[in-house]
Amino acid sequence: MRREKRETSHVIDSFFVFMLFSIFAICAILLIAFGANIYKKTISNLEEHFNVTTSMAYIEEKFRQSDISDAFSVTEFGDGNALMIKSVVNETNYITYVYKYDNHLKELHMKADNTLSPNAGQNLLEIKYFRVDDNNDGSFTFTITDINQNSLTVTCYSRCD
Repeated sequence: MRREKRETSHVIDSFFVFMLFSIFAICAILLIAFGANIYKKTISNLEEHFNVTTSMAYIEEKFRQSDISDAFSVTEFGDGNALMIKSVVNETNYITYVYKYDNHLKELHMKADNTLSPNAGQNLLEIKYFRVDDNNDGSFTFTITDINQNSLTVTCYSRCD
């Protein structure tokens, strides 16, 4: 009699271990599936907002890089208005335009006495809309909309004015 109980007890123990392992495996698979779904959504969100956030980061950095007194102004160039940045290098005057043309954010750097067309600029990123406004207080407001209709507006303040 005792021997039969041990065998029955052994089968129940094995069954319990098997069930515990099965529950662990199912939880692990569900965790991996949920994690993969969250990762997929995060990557999709980053890719969707890449152009607008990268464009704005570029403009902010360009603004901070060139922050000297009276360096910035807004002018008509390309498909609308543009940020015009004046600089002097080795006693030569240069102008840099950051603007939208042909559905791209573009940059054109040239000597101040040159005249170039908007298509001469370097394509940076694909965008649908770009606007810069001079707030007349040393700050400029930039608005960018990318091809996915994601929009971002940032105001940069000049430290030199």
